[in-house]
Amino acid sequence: MFDQMIKVSASWDWVTPLISFIQDWRYRPSTGFNMPFGHSYSAWEIKRFLKSKGIRVWGTMVIGDTITIRVREAQALYTEYWLQKMGIPYQGGLSLEKADKYRNAKSKEQASAPKKGTQGERAGLAPVLNSIDTVVDGIVSSLSPRSR
Repeated sequence: MFDQMIKVSASWDWVTPLISFIQDWRYRPSTGFNMPFGHSYSAWEIKRFLKSKGIRVWGTMVIGDTITIRVREAQALYTEYWLQKMGIPYQGGLSLEKADKYRNAKSKEQASAPKKGTQGERAGLAPVLNSIDTVVDGIVSSLSPRSR
C-alpha cells in the first residue's frame, strides 16, 4: 500500500530528490542501490530493516518499477550483504575496484588520528550538520503514513 502511494505521488514529487541531493552532499561519498518494485519487501520495509542494522539510508524513491535507495559508500558492502541475505535482487553498489579498496582497508590497521581533508577538518560543522539531519529526518518521518 505504501509503495503504491509512493509510486503515484512520485510523478509530482520534487522534494524527495532535493532532500536526497542535500543528503548525498552531507554523507558523501555515497552509492545507490536499485531493486525491483513489488518484490518480497516494500521500500519502507527495506529502509527500516537496513536502518535497524545501523546502515544510514536516504533517498528512498520508487521510480517506475524500481525502488532506489542511497547509502554511504563505506556501508555499501554491509548493505550488499543484508540485501543478499534478505533475497532481494539489486543493481548498483560498489564497483569491484572500490569494493576491494574497502575490503583491504579493513584488513590493515588504521591510524587513530584523522588525515588532512577528512572528518577532522569538518568536525567544526558536525553539530550544525547533525541538527540539519535531525530536522530533515523529522520532516521525512512525519510525512510517512506509518509514523502517525
